[in-house]
Amino acid sequence: MILVSSNREKIKEFRRLLAPEIKVEVRKEEYDEIRSDDAAKIAAVAAEELAARLQQPVMVEDAGIFIDALHGFPGTYSKHVYNKIGLPGLVKLLEGENNRRAYYQSAIAYCEPGKKAKTFVGRCYGSIATEKRGSNGWGHDPIFIQAGKRKKYGELKKPGDVSLHRIRSAAKLKKFLLSLRK
Repeated sequence: MILVSSNREKIKEFRRLLAPEIKVEVRKEEYDEIRSDDAAKIAAVAAEELAARLQQPVMVEDAGIFIDALHGFPGTYSKHVYNKIGLPGLVKLLEGENNRRAYYQSAIAYCEPGKKAKTFVGRCYGSIATEKRGSNGWGHDPIFIQAGKRKKYGELKKPGDVSLHRIRSAAKLKKFLLSLRK
């Protein structure tokens, strides 16, 4: 299985989640990423383009954090927002806001050459904290509090822990891939 990604953390997570039945080969391929608020659509279009070009089955993931009070922003633009304003900037956008509900979403697209992509979505619900805390995990983990927990992902995660939204989407993909072997 070819995973197209240059994100080292994401690569480690996928290798762990799909093993031992599915071996993940990583390719760092350039591709045009469409602009959309729909992570599944972004991943599907990319997977279809890459499968056609590489003439091999591929998987692509698009993920982000979606905040209710910001109408789903930053969503599919999470990495860009993180790089531009960081976690303090995102927390500042929510200053004075009572509705801090949010969710992480992972959308994985799997595509074989000449076919339409199949997408697998996983979510983890929670809220955005008023301050950054914790140094574990990556991305928005230091400000995300999973539903039912008191501490932020950045405080709870241990090195090597995989995000729940990715666990859920990868489990759906793995089940699908294993069904193809029957």
